[in-house]
Amino acid sequence: MMSNNKPTTKNINKAAVKSSVTNRPTDSAKLGEGAARPATTPNKPPLKRGRVESSPSDSTNNDSTTSFDDPQLNQLSSLLDDLTKDQRGTKQVIDLIMQKPFIKNCMSELFMPQIKSLQNETKLLNDRIDEMEQYSRRTCLQFSGIPEEGTSENTDKLAMNVINLILSKETSKIGLDRIERTHRVGPRKGNGKPRDIIVRFLSYRDRATVFHHKRNLKNYNHNPSTSSRVFINEALTKQRSNILFEARKLARSRLVDSVWTYDGRIIVKMDENRITLTTEDDLEKLKTRLEHHYDERILTTSTPVTERD
Repeated sequence: MMSNNKPTTKNINKAAVKSSVTNRPTDSAKLGEGAARPATTPNKPPLKRGRVESSPSDSTNNDSTTSFDDPQLNQLSSLLDDLTKDQRGTKQVIDLIMQKPFIKNCMSELFMPQIKSLQNETKLLNDRIDEMEQYSRRTCLQFSGIPEEGTSENTDKLAMNVINLILSKETSKIGLDRIERTHRVGPRKGNGKPRDIIVRFLSYRDRATVFHHKRNLKNYNHNPSTSSRVFINEALTKQRSNILFEARKLARSRLVDSVWTYDGRIIVKMDENRITLTTEDDLEKLKTRLEHHYDERILTTSTPVTERD
C-alpha cells in the first residue's frame, strides 16, 4: 500500500515564502563590496508660521504709495522721488525741509560741529600753504613804477638800472650774474600804468641789501625831472597783500602809527609796540584790540597819513 507523501498546496506556499526570505540579497550585496550608499535627501526645515516678509521690490512699491497726514510731508515725499532728475526740485526739497523748525535744529546740532571743525582745519591748511609760498619768495623783490618799453624791452637791464641807482658807493655793486630772473607780472593794463617787475636774486643777502637801500629812492622820486615814481616792495602772497592793504587803511585812519613789511611779515607799530601780522586771524585780533581803545566811528574815517614805501 502506497503512502500518501504528496505535499499539500498550503505546505508548498509556506516553503516558497520561507525560501524567498532566506535567499533575498542584502543591500550590500546589491551594491557590491565597498560600493557607496546613495546620498539621502536632507530633511527640509518646516515652514514657520507667521507673516510673510516682503522683497525689496515690494517695499519699494509700498514706500511709493505711503501717505502722510501732513500735506507738506506728502509733497516732500514726491519731490524726493525726482531729486536726482532736476536741480530745481532739489532746491524745493531743501526749502521745504528748512521750513520745519525741528528738522532745522536737528541738522544744526548734527552738522555744525563737523562744519566748524572742517572750517578750522581748512583755515589751518591755507595758512600753512601761504607760509610755504611766502618762503619760496624770500629771494624776490617787486619793482613798481618802471615804465614799459614795449614787447622788446629788457627787464634785466631795467631792474639793474634801479639797483645800481639806489646802492651807495660804499656798497659793492651787484652784477647781472647775481640775479636769477626778472619778468613782468600779469597782463598788460589798459590804463597805461606799468606792470610790476619781479626780481629773483641768487642770494638772499643781495636781496636784503637792495631792500635795505630802497630808502634812497626818495631822492629819485622827489626829483622834478623824474617822469615816474619807482618803489621796491617785498613780493607778498595774495593773502598777505590783502592783510597789508587792510593794515594800511588803519594807518590812514591814524589808528596805528605806521605799517611796513619785513621778510614777508607785516609789522604794525602801535603805542611804541610792534605787532606782527601773518594771517587773517592776526588782523582780526588787531581790530578787536583797537575797538577797545577807540570809538567805532573812528574806524570809518579815512584821514590820509604818510606811509612807508
